[in-house]
Amino acid sequence: ITSYFAQNEYQQKLEREAFGFVPLFPGITGDKAMENVYDFIKTFRDHVDVQSILDAAVKVQDQSFPVDMEIDEGGDQTVISASIVAARPKKRFKVAGKRGRSREEIEEEA
Repeated sequence: ITSYFAQNEYQQKLEREAFGFVPLFPGITGDKAMENVYDFIKTFRDHVDVQSILDAAVKVQDQSFPVDMEIDEGGDQTVISASIVAARPKKRFKVAGKRGRSREEIEEEA
């Protein structure tokens, strides 16, 4: 994981780095998972830089709410207030030449 962030130009451009990783922890599943939750938290804390996650979250939040942006639409300068918006779902397209069957057609074939 660390190597990926160190070698990936896009991640470097955004100054991103790995916060760590959590090794496999079999005790966190099954009927007795809650008995092992504190061991899991300790393992997580030992392998992940939690403070860096919190610092990065503060940085992103400071940069995101709200941000004034200037948009050039054919020479007209307008200032809008931008905020984080959930990604729109991908559009669905009907396959050309494929049409749905009518109720009668379905019943006929049955």
